[in-house]
Amino acid sequence: MNFGNACSGDEYFYDGTVQTASFTNCQNLVSQIPLCQTAGTKIFISIGGAVADVELESQEDAVAFANQLWDIFGPYNSSYTGPRPFGTAAVDGFDFDLESGDGSYWVDVANTLRGKFPSGGYYLSAAPQCLTSDIMAPMIQGAYFDYVWVQYFNTPQCSARNFFDQDETRSAIGFDTWAAVLQQSANPNVPLFIGLPGSSAAVPTYPDNALSVAEATLLIDTFACSGTSPNARFGGIMLWDATYALNNDDYAASIRLALNSPCSSQSSVAATATTATVESSFGTPAGSSTTPAIGSTSSSTVSSSTTPMATTLSLTTSIVTTSGSSVASLSVPVAGTSSSATPYAETSASTSTIPSSSSEVSSSWGPDNWGPNNWGDWSKVPSESVGTFRPVDASSSETTTPAWGDWSTLEKP
Repeated sequence: MNFGNACSGDEYFYDGTVQTASFTNCQNLVSQIPLCQTAGTKIFISIGGAVADVELESQEDAVAFANQLWDIFGPYNSSYTGPRPFGTAAVDGFDFDLESGDGSYWVDVANTLRGKFPSGGYYLSAAPQCLTSDIMAPMIQGAYFDYVWVQYFNTPQCSARNFFDQDETRSAIGFDTWAAVLQQSANPNVPLFIGLPGSSAAVPTYPDNALSVAEATLLIDTFACSGTSPNARFGGIMLWDATYALNNDDYAASIRLALNSPCSSQSSVAATATTATVESSFGTPAGSSTTPAIGSTSSSTVSSSTTPMATTLSLTTSIVTTSGSSVASLSVPVAGTSSSATPYAETSASTSTIPSSSSEVSSSWGPDNWGPNNWGDWSKVPSESVGTFRPVDASSSETTTPAWGDWSTLEKP
């Protein structure tokens, strides 16, 4: 168990061998995990990674391993005397990133953990490679997962870069193939996230697989939408990892912005706003709460001085979605309803008319479609850009400014 430079103290040997050595004290995380959870962020422990070598010999091994994970990272139990590197803090879920071995008995690990979850509050996620023949496929088929974020960056033939190399052909990354696989899984409604690298440094073997913001936006528009309607299967974007994304001109912020306005290529103006949180419609297993849509970057940093963590820990941050509400293993979801493109006209501040109430605003672009219910409070857009753009009433040539938010403050792209 390795959390970079966040842990110290005595080592604990689970079965008396050095291979299971674990630090018993991660003091920085002890204080930071509850702080993040209070702010609405979900914390996942991720098991596996590119260089992990974890083999299970039997179903009994799998059950014992799941019990160990629950004792160490699940709810605090004073009768347990083994290591608790996070003290009394507990994680919100367990993520699996298996990249070696044959995948045997891992479905038993997932199902054992699921059986321990009280009613609501805990989640399972999976981060398979982009080929549907991945070793995690049987595990995803046989256990109920709340999120699946596929790594579309480690395998050239189905990477997100391949989408552009093949003239933006939808089948180039196998998203729909994965969607069909998930339809037959234990959770047929599980949201599917597209995993992208936070920068070229995040994928040193395939640095060209990193996408620009413009490319990522086009990818989102393609898979987040079915025509002008949201694609119910698309959960959002997962980034590997938070450190690389932050050092890449805060790439995650740009991705979140793109997720705020999916299908922007069908609109005449791409707008920026604070996005409202909406409830998820994803199905849940018995004894489980509604799965929140989440943003994902498979791991995060503890401070500005830490190096990128391995996938053994996912400190996650709330991000916006087109298909649900917010949480996060660090991945990114997408938002509720869609509408047709809103007509815009460039005008000056002096030519607008302000209706006495929002009922005077045309329903083609009023609050129900473009207002706070779906896009946040437009009145909080900085006032320096007054007069650049206003919506146009579709039923007349008159420009108006809705009472529920000053559209005149929108920045010109």
